[in-house]
This record gives sequence, C-alpha cells and structure tokens, in this order.
Amino acid sequence: MGAEDEIKGANKKVPPLREPDVVDDADSLKEAAELSSGLSSTELEKQANEKKFKRRERFKDHFECSLLFFLWGITTLIAVTTLIWTFHLIAPVSWCWLNKEGIERLQTILFSGVGGVLYTIFSKNIKNRID
Repeated sequence: MGAEDEIKGANKKVPPLREPDVVDDADSLKEAAELSSGLSSTELEKQANEKKFKRRERFKDHFECSLLFFLWGITTLIAVTTLIWTFHLIAPVSWCWLNKEGIERLQTILFSGVGGVLYTIFSKNIKNRID
C-alpha cells in the first residue's frame, strides 16, 4: 500500500495538461516555414548569408545616395555663394543687396576652407566608392 500512496502523491505534483500556445508572430511562422521547407542547415545558412549580404548592399546603396545628395547640396551652396559674391563684385552698387559686412561673410565662407575641406572629403569618398 505504501508504494501506491507514493505514486498517487507523485501524480498530484504533475501540472494538468493545457492547450499549446498559438503563436501568431510573423517571424516565428516564417522561421517554421523555412525549417519545414526540407532544406538542410547548410542551405538555410547559405540563404541567411545571401539575405545578410543583400541587406548590407542595400544599406551601402542608401548611404551612397545620401552622400551624393549631401555632396550635391554642398556643391550647390558653394556655387550659389560664389555667384552672389561675384555678382556683388561686378554689379553696380544700386543692384547689390548685401552690405560690405555681408560680402565679407561670403568671402569668409567661401575661402575659409570649411566648404573646400568638406567638398574634398566627400568627393574623395564618392570617388573611392565608384572606383
């Protein structure tokens, strides 16, 4: 009788069965589909590496586009500033809208080297990426 009592007591410690959790997570379902696709682990790893490579290349493409946008923005600003500065040098005073202090600021911006340094850095970076 003592052995039967132990078995009954042991059964009382086991939690009752419950329904399995239903997972609606898209990533989990995708992973389950990939694992049940019949591909070996090396093939799955190869697919994962290809996807990782594509993500990296897509990021590089976006980064390059943003660099080009920034480069063209700097180029446009330098060109417009140069045109305004040149206009104020050759135009009659009655046509000019900047005073002497404003013209000096334009000269400082153009010839301080900040614009040139930024332009050089980004153009070299772009050129290295294109080559």
